[in-house]
Amino acid sequence: MIVLGEGGVGKSTYVIQYIQEIFIQEYDPTIEDSYRKQVNIDGTPLMLDILDTASNDEWGYNYREAYMRSCDGFIFIFSLTSRQTLDYLSGERDKCLRVRDVDEIPHVLVGNKMDLVGERQVGRDECQEMASNWGCPYYEISAKTREGVVDSMEGVVREVIRYLGVPKVKQYKRQKGGCNLL
Repeated sequence: MIVLGEGGVGKSTYVIQYIQEIFIQEYDPTIEDSYRKQVNIDGTPLMLDILDTASNDEWGYNYREAYMRSCDGFIFIFSLTSRQTLDYLSGERDKCLRVRDVDEIPHVLVGNKMDLVGERQVGRDECQEMASNWGCPYYEISAKTREGVVDSMEGVVREVIRYLGVPKVKQYKRQKGGCNLL
């Protein structure tokens, strides 16, 4: 999975909160970080690979496109305290569709910083309408308090399974005189 959004929206905090269950207060712009977590979603054991990206300004375009081509699911995250960060995501989603040369991708829309109620600039109805137009689920989360974090991550996994099907576990047969590498 790849996490996409503008700088400062809480991409790294979101991923670290999901993987390590801790909140990181200070902002340190990410170049790229990759995380793995074994999970069980709806009875299916899975190993998640999550790529935490920098915003478009901070990262090489070709490098970013390579990940867009190869990942299974997309998390488009913005800050509920900044309309600009929501507007930015339409272009990001369009890039993903263009790079993959498809009309649909498994993805979710995530509004972060729901704990900052007094600073909110984007309404829930508007976000739900955008997600409906995109054909994806919408989640509001707080990477600070962890509220909604697990649900949104499991949501994108469910979208991937819906889009690609349940991953099959490879069966290895032992053959005479052979060596099985797992």
